[in-house]
Amino acid sequence: MYWAYFTLLDRMKGDRHPNGDKLRKEKEIEAFLRHNADSILRNRYFHRNRKLGLLVLFISEPLYAGLSRIQRKRAFALKM
Repeated sequence: MYWAYFTLLDRMKGDRHPNGDKLRKEKEIEAFLRHNADSILRNRYFHRNRKLGLLVLFISEPLYAGLSRIQRKRAFALKM
């Protein structure tokens, strides 16, 4: 379930012009991930990048959004 929240948050952060409803849901997802950070960091199925992403989310939301966009562009470029 945590993985789905991360995926959804990454997609929402990729949107440069979110509306009010999306922003509210984004904040709910961030709060959920922050609240469950201990479980996520101890979970052996989460790899280093997701764990680092969670720590970056604690430090700075704009930084997380920027890194998410970079990762998405990289993944899209590899598919082509």
